[in-house]
Amino acid sequence: MLANLDLSINRRLGTATSGHLGYRYTDRMQIGKSNAEKDRDAAFDTTSHEIYVGIDHEILPFVYTYGEYAFRHGDTWSNVSPGAGLIDYDAETIDRVFDDCAPDDFRCRPRYAGRTVSETHLVNLGLVFPIKTANVDVSAYYYNAEGDNGKTYKNWFLSAGLIWNF
Repeated sequence: MLANLDLSINRRLGTATSGHLGYRYTDRMQIGKSNAEKDRDAAFDTTSHEIYVGIDHEILPFVYTYGEYAFRHGDTWSNVSPGAGLIDYDAETIDRVFDDCAPDDFRCRPRYAGRTVSETHLVNLGLVFPIKTANVDVSAYYYNAEGDNGKTYKNWFLSAGLIWNF
């Protein structure tokens, strides 16, 4: 089960601009699982708190840019290659989502997911524009996480989405 709480204050900063300030809480809970299932999936049982500030701006009629900075404290999980070793994770779980290993194939070395508490900086920048009856959302998302196990995770994600209201 996933629980999300988002509390925010929004304010118009002009005719074309809005600002946002808020707090998010996310908890991925393992309700209804046996103790063996909870142990098996422990790396994905995560909780985090986040504060954020953002801005939306209409640059042309129906064309918007947006940006958000967030600071998150809480659990982060990462995928670890076989042989890389699990380094001081709070929980470790075999992560077969990227493997073709059969459960009884002892020659195959599965990947692992490890969970650790992290402080994470997140930046999300985007552009939304219409195409006929739909809106296109193109965004770049950067994160920089420093785990309490000494590991650092940094990366960019680029995404494009199509929003159609009916």
